[in-house]
Amino acid sequence: MNTLNIITNADLVDITNNVHQSNGTRMFYDNRTGVMYGSYTNGDVRRFIPSDSTKVSYNCYNINNGKIMDSQARLALINQKSTLYLGYRGNQRQRFIQR
Repeated sequence: MNTLNIITNADLVDITNNVHQSNGTRMFYDNRTGVMYGSYTNGDVRRFIPSDSTKVSYNCYNINNGKIMDSQARLALINQKSTLYLGYRGNQRQRFIQR
């Protein structure tokens, strides 16, 4: 199955480089939220959120429960999660305390 059939979120851009491709990793950048998503052959799916405005350093979060060994299922999960993700909104608790 082609990736284009699975990834329907128009904001996702495939940024997989040669090193990622040789490892079987797929990387996507979400133009709407500024986060990256990674699909790994070990079954992990991760979201990378920029930790500062320079977008040099990222915080990494697993977004799947358990290992997903099917690559098509991992891509479908990235498509679903990226569509629903609203973006990082900062520390909500800290904002509440400051009011």
